[in-house]
Amino acid sequence: MLGSTLLKEGWISWKEFLTDYMNKSEDEAENTIAEALAEQAILTDPVMRELRTQEAIELMGAERFLKKAQEENEMSGRMDKALKEQPQSAPRPSEASNPAAKETLRQAMEPLIGPSQRK
Repeated sequence: MLGSTLLKEGWISWKEFLTDYMNKSEDEAENTIAEALAEQAILTDPVMRELRTQEAIELMGAERFLKKAQEENEMSGRMDKALKEQPQSAPRPSEASNPAAKETLRQAMEPLIGPSQRK
Protein backbone atom coordinates (compact mmCIF):
# COMPACT_ATOMS: atom_id res chain seq x y z
CA MET A 1 0.00 0.00 0.00
CA LEU A 2 2.87 2.35 0.76
CA GLY A 3 4.35 1.68 -2.68
CA SER A 4 1.05 2.45 -4.42
CA THR A 5 0.72 5.72 -2.53
CA LEU A 6 4.30 6.74 -3.31
CA LEU A 7 3.76 5.90 -6.99
CA LYS A 8 0.50 7.85 -7.21
CA GLU A 9 2.09 10.86 -5.55
CA GLY A 10 5.03 10.71 -7.95
CA TRP A 11 7.67 10.02 -5.31
CA ILE A 12 8.89 6.81 -6.96
CA SER A 13 9.07 5.56 -10.54
CA TRP A 14 7.18 2.62 -11.99
CA LYS A 15 10.42 0.66 -12.07
CA GLU A 16 11.09 1.34 -8.37
CA PHE A 17 7.52 0.38 -7.51
CA LEU A 18 7.75 -2.91 -9.41
CA THR A 19 11.19 -3.88 -8.09
CA ASP A 20 10.94 -2.65 -4.48
CA TYR A 21 7.26 -3.23 -3.71
CA MET A 22 6.13 -5.93 -6.15
CA ASN A 23 9.29 -8.08 -5.94
CA LYS A 24 9.93 -8.05 -9.71
CA SER A 25 13.41 -8.29 -11.18
CA GLU A 26 14.67 -5.31 -13.18
CA ASP A 27 14.09 -7.21 -16.45
CA GLU A 28 10.53 -8.13 -15.41
CA ALA A 29 9.85 -4.52 -14.41
CA GLU A 30 11.12 -3.21 -17.75
CA ASN A 31 9.00 -5.75 -19.65
CA THR A 32 5.92 -4.86 -17.60
CA ILE A 33 6.44 -1.15 -18.25
CA ALA A 34 6.98 -1.75 -21.98
CA GLU A 35 3.80 -3.84 -22.18
CA ALA A 36 1.80 -1.19 -20.32
CA LEU A 37 3.05 1.56 -22.66
CA ALA A 38 2.27 -0.58 -25.72
CA GLU A 39 -1.27 -1.24 -24.45
CA GLN A 40 -1.77 2.45 -23.78
CA ALA A 41 -0.61 3.30 -27.33
CA ILE A 42 -2.92 0.67 -28.80
CA LEU A 43 -5.91 2.00 -26.88
CA THR A 44 -5.30 5.68 -27.55
CA ASP A 45 -3.80 5.83 -31.06
CA PRO A 46 -6.52 5.55 -33.76
CA VAL A 47 -4.25 3.79 -36.27
CA MET A 48 -3.07 1.24 -33.73
CA ARG A 49 -6.64 0.71 -32.51
CA GLU A 50 -7.85 0.06 -36.06
CA LEU A 51 -5.03 -2.42 -36.72
CA ARG A 52 -5.85 -4.33 -33.54
CA THR A 53 -9.55 -4.29 -34.40
CA GLN A 54 -8.84 -5.72 -37.85
CA GLU A 55 -6.63 -8.38 -36.29
CA ALA A 56 -9.36 -9.33 -33.81
CA ILE A 57 -11.97 -9.51 -36.57
CA GLU A 58 -9.72 -11.80 -38.62
CA LEU A 59 -9.10 -14.02 -35.58
CA MET A 60 -12.85 -14.31 -35.04
CA GLY A 61 -13.28 -15.45 -38.63
CA ALA A 62 -15.40 -12.43 -39.43
CA GLU A 63 -13.43 -11.22 -42.44
CA ARG A 64 -16.61 -10.72 -44.46
CA PHE A 65 -17.76 -8.10 -41.94
CA LEU A 66 -14.37 -6.40 -42.13
CA LYS A 67 -14.47 -6.42 -45.94
CA LYS A 68 -17.99 -4.97 -45.95
CA ALA A 69 -16.98 -2.20 -43.53
CA GLN A 70 -13.92 -1.35 -45.62
CA GLU A 71 -16.04 -1.21 -48.79
CA GLU A 72 -18.53 1.08 -47.08
CA ASN A 73 -15.71 3.36 -45.91
CA GLU A 74 -14.28 3.49 -49.44
CA MET A 75 -17.69 4.25 -50.94
CA SER A 76 -18.28 6.98 -48.38
CA GLY A 77 -14.88 8.49 -49.21
CA ARG A 78 -15.64 8.40 -52.95
CA MET A 79 -19.02 10.03 -52.37
CA ASP A 80 -17.45 12.79 -50.26
CA LYS A 81 -14.82 13.39 -52.93
CA ALA A 82 -17.45 13.52 -55.70
CA LEU A 83 -19.52 16.02 -53.73
CA LYS A 84 -16.48 18.24 -53.18
CA GLU A 85 -15.52 18.09 -56.86
CA GLN A 86 -19.06 18.80 -58.08
CA PRO A 87 -19.38 22.31 -59.51
CA GLN A 88 -21.35 24.65 -57.34
CA SER A 89 -24.69 25.76 -58.74
CA ALA A 90 -24.96 29.33 -59.94
CA PRO A 91 -26.18 31.70 -57.27
CA ARG A 92 -29.82 32.65 -57.43
CA PRO A 93 -30.33 36.12 -58.86
CA SER A 94 -31.17 38.57 -56.16
CA GLU A 95 -34.84 39.25 -55.78
CA ALA A 96 -33.94 42.94 -55.57
CA SER A 97 -33.01 42.85 -59.27
CA ASN A 98 -36.39 41.32 -60.15
CA PRO A 99 -38.74 44.21 -61.13
CA ALA A 100 -41.89 42.45 -59.89
CA ALA A 101 -40.31 41.63 -56.54
CA LYS A 102 -38.99 45.18 -56.27
CA GLU A 103 -42.49 46.60 -56.80
CA THR A 104 -44.04 44.22 -54.25
CA LEU A 105 -41.39 45.21 -51.71
CA ARG A 106 -41.94 48.93 -52.41
CA GLN A 107 -45.71 48.54 -51.88
CA ALA A 108 -45.20 46.64 -48.63
CA MET A 109 -42.76 49.24 -47.29
CA GLU A 110 -44.74 52.32 -48.40
CA PRO A 111 -46.95 52.49 -45.30
CA LEU A 112 -43.85 52.34 -43.10
CA ILE A 113 -41.63 54.87 -44.87
CA GLY A 114 -44.05 56.89 -46.95
CA PRO A 115 -44.50 57.05 -50.72
CA SER A 116 -41.38 56.65 -52.82
CA GLN A 117 -40.01 59.46 -54.94
CA ARG A 118 -40.25 57.27 -58.00
CA LYS A 119 -40.74 58.89 -61.39
